[in-house]
Amino acid sequence: MTNKTGIKLDIERTLNASIDHVFDVLTKAEHIGNWYGPSDEMEIVVHEWNCQVGGKYRVEFTTPTGETHIAYGEFKEITPHERLAYTWSWENQPAMESLVTFRLKADREKTTLTLVHEGFPTEETCEHHKMGWTASLERFVRVVG
Repeated sequence: MTNKTGIKLDIERTLNASIDHVFDVLTKAEHIGNWYGPSDEMEIVVHEWNCQVGGKYRVEFTTPTGETHIAYGEFKEITPHERLAYTWSWENQPAMESLVTFRLKADREKTTLTLVHEGFPTEETCEHHKMGWTASLERFVRVVG
């Protein structure tokens, strides 16, 4: 069950890519390792990415110093070309479950992507995730072109 603290982050990006391409990069396992994670120096291993409602994911992030973090969760909502939502937990903090939602809106050949990550236990946790998602979305922008 996700935390109901009301603490959330909201990040928006306008992408020079079609909504079809943006949705593919968000949802297909072969793309996840190319943009997930806060740094190009981080090794990303997608252990599981079953992108269907009720499906699970598990992604491992390894820093250049060898520190490993594993995020996992369950896909809750998938509306093609509009919305993707999944729970978010860390294996080293299983009691902290939150919710990540991507919303997409097409505008000619551009796409507006809005990421909302909600249910953080503290403002500090939210800030850490904001830094990570901001960097991940910078990488996402490069991947979608």
